[in-house]
Amino acid sequence: MSRTMADRHFAYYPALLDLFDRRAVVVGGGEVATTKVQGLLPCGLRDLIVVAPEVSALIGMAARAGYLVWRQQEFQPEDLEGAQVAFAATDDRGVNARVAEEARRRGVWVLTVDDVPHCDFIAPALVRRGGLTIAISTGGASPAIAYWVKKQLEVLVPAWWGELLEIAGGVRDQVRHWPHRPDATAWRQALDAGVTDAVATGEREQARRLLVEKLEQARPRSMP
Repeated sequence: MSRTMADRHFAYYPALLDLFDRRAVVVGGGEVATTKVQGLLPCGLRDLIVVAPEVSALIGMAARAGYLVWRQQEFQPEDLEGAQVAFAATDDRGVNARVAEEARRRGVWVLTVDDVPHCDFIAPALVRRGGLTIAISTGGASPAIAYWVKKQLEVLVPAWWGELLEIAGGVRDQVRHWPHRPDATAWRQALDAGVTDAVATGEREQARRLLVEKLEQARPRSMP
């Protein structure tokens, strides 16, 4: 189905993609393509293929290290064989449009840089704190605003939020074996100032103990 800029009044559905053991193709080797590759490398892909006559130093090093396959050529339709997602990230809008057209013909979801009508999805700006990811999107209206919000959040969101997530994740694994597991309300109440203050001041073990104690207190007690 073809799209136009007028279709943008429909909202995007926010989602995070699980690309583990899948194939992704990036067409292009410049700065923009490099940012896409950097975002894809940690995703556990089975295959990451970059198609471009020339590539950046980072892509070249990743190819030599075996983290991706560099096809040193112009884009060919066969480059999308077996792919689940594709990124058209060259500086030639005509090439990007051909990549998008071929991807859609094959049922491959495609992101075309700076060309919303040729996108099946868009990539948000990200703020990461350990395993915590905050995604910012303007629905393609203004990447500059998304970047501005990202810079604001990078100041406002402290690094220890990632540590809090790591502690909470470990405790969650521990309490999942309890006969009566804490519900969402118990978790929200347990993550109070005492726990967060301990994490913020570097007292990780104290924070973990406090969190377990508060979840223990929320467990139902047997009747006498």
